[in-house]
Amino acid sequence: MEKPIHKELMPVILQKRGIVCESVCSEFQELISMCGGPNEKTRAKQFLKHLRVVPDCPSERLMSLPTTRKLALKNKVVFGTGDYWHAPTITANMAFVRAVSQTGMSLFTIEHRPRALVGD
Repeated sequence: MEKPIHKELMPVILQKRGIVCESVCSEFQELISMCGGPNEKTRAKQFLKHLRVVPDCPSERLMSLPTTRKLALKNKVVFGTGDYWHAPTITANMAFVRAVSQTGMSLFTIEHRPRALVGD
């Protein structure tokens, strides 16, 4: 695979102990379990060792935004948890980031390219 995402993300994650909210961790593990190949499963397991799982605890700031098609509740919980912890959210979901920005609010994010599992 050209430019695997884990090679981009690991230096960011290794700088500090990262956090992941429970809902994202659960969804990630389910996705890896269903669609990941053996190497992807191994990399995912190693990746998760560098993260601390925290409860979903979105900030009041993000939860105060109206829930709409572009500002889905699920995303408000995920990004809001990062906001609560004052931690950057590593994301490829720039549509949500733009939608929040259009409300006049900013988010602390690190963008990555969208990637699909390839069964590796």
